[in-house]
Amino acid sequence: MDTQELPIYKLLDVSLFHLSHDTSHQLLLLCRRIIKPFNLMVYGAGDMSFVISVPDDPALFKEVPDDLKAVLTYADKKGCAWVLIDAIANIYKDIPTYDWSLS
Repeated sequence: MDTQELPIYKLLDVSLFHLSHDTSHQLLLLCRRIIKPFNLMVYGAGDMSFVISVPDDPALFKEVPDDLKAVLTYADKKGCAWVLIDAIANIYKDIPTYDWSLS
């Protein structure tokens, strides 16, 4: 039996409202392989939910939209390796939010 400890990674659970509608649509297209990724590992996690790796090198954020960059930067500062973006997740006052109303 292997006695080596398993690595444990922190995940930030964050609301979809921290992204603009445009960025969330880009992530959806990215998951469907319709557009090229912006140097991120992005996985679809259900209807309009995404799991995204937080790059070790902040220089990789340069191609990322500003709203997603804010989420990834916040996660990085909190020591998270992954971000789960979901409609029913937490809203953080330190990250900008976007209006998703149809008006």
